[in-house]
Amino acid sequence: MALLHLVTVPIANAGPAEDEVFASFETYCIAHLNQSEKIPELLKQVGSVPMSEDMAKGFLGPQKGSAWFHKTKSAHLSIVLTDEGVCTISSPDVNGKIVKSLFEEHSKIKMLRTENVGSQKQEFYSLTLADQYGGADINALVMIATSNLQSVGGVFLNAIPERAISAQGTNTESRSSSVVTQPKKGTEKIVRQCSLSDDVKIKLRQGICNSTEYGSFTGQNCVEKNLRKRAEDSGIQVQSAKMCGFINEAKRLEDLTLSAIPYMKSFYECIGATFDTKAVFSAAYNDGKQLAERETCSYRLKSKLRSRLPTLLSMGRKGLEMGKSLNQKLGIE
Repeated sequence: MALLHLVTVPIANAGPAEDEVFASFETYCIAHLNQSEKIPELLKQVGSVPMSEDMAKGFLGPQKGSAWFHKTKSAHLSIVLTDEGVCTISSPDVNGKIVKSLFEEHSKIKMLRTENVGSQKQEFYSLTLADQYGGADINALVMIATSNLQSVGGVFLNAIPERAISAQGTNTESRSSSVVTQPKKGTEKIVRQCSLSDDVKIKLRQGICNSTEYGSFTGQNCVEKNLRKRAEDSGIQVQSAKMCGFINEAKRLEDLTLSAIPYMKSFYECIGATFDTKAVFSAAYNDGKQLAERETCSYRLKSKLRSRLPTLLSMGRKGLEMGKSLNQKLGIE
C-alpha cells in the first residue's frame, strides 16, 4: 500500500501565474470543500464573472452546477462547482507540471495512480487536510490533468469531496464519476478527421499570426495571442453596445459570437493549435467586456456604434456561415 507522504521535490521556474492558479485551487476548492455552498459568494466578492448557462455546460458536461471566469494578476482561470460540491479549476496560461508540483509540495496526500488518456496524463491523489474553520477534517479525491506534450501547457485541477464519493458507494481510491468534464473533450476525434496536410496547417497558422486585423504577432504563442485579441475586441463591442442602449443589437451580436465558438474550436484544433481554444476565447472575451465597462458611453462612441453595428452584425452572420462551411469542407463538423 502506498505510504502517506509529503512530496519534497524542488519546484523549478514556478512563476506568478503558477503560484496564483495553485493558490486559487487551495483557497476556493480545497479550503472550502466541506462548505462548498460558500464558494459562489467568495467568488462574487473577488469579482469573478458567472458564465452563461450555455457556456457553463461546456465545462460541466452532464453535471449540474455553476461556472465562473476568474482572473488573477497573471492568469485566466475557469472555476466550476457542481451541485454535489465537486470543485474544479482550469487554466490555459500556466505550466501544468509546475502547478502539479506545487500541489504535491504543499499538500498532505497519498498518490493513488496515474492514467494516460491520449496525450494527457491524469494523476489521482487522496488528500487529508485539517479544516481551518474548525470543522471536520477535509477528505477528498484530487485529480490533476496535464499534457504529456512539451508544446502544450495548461492544467486541470479537480477536487471531489468525501460526501460526493460516499454517495456513489466508492472510496477515495476509486475513480469518481463526479469528475467534471474537461473543456477539451472530443479533441482527438476532431483532429483525426481533419483533412489538411501538415504544410497547409503550418501556412494557415502563419497566416493567422501575420494578419494585421488584430495586430501582427510573433513567437511560439502567436496564434493564441491573435485569438485573445480577437476575442477581447468582440467582448468590447458587445458590452459597449449594451452600455450605449443598443440592447437588441448587442444580444444578436453576442449570440452570433458564441454560436461561432464550436466551429472556431474545431478549426484551430485542425490546424494544430496547442491550446484550449474555447477557454482562451471565453476568458479574453470576458476581459473585453470588463474593459468596456470601465468606459462611459460618450456621444462620439454612441454615434460610432449606431453606424457600425449593422456592419458588425453582417460580419458576424457571414463569419458564422463561413465557419460552418469551412468545417464541412475540412471534414471536421
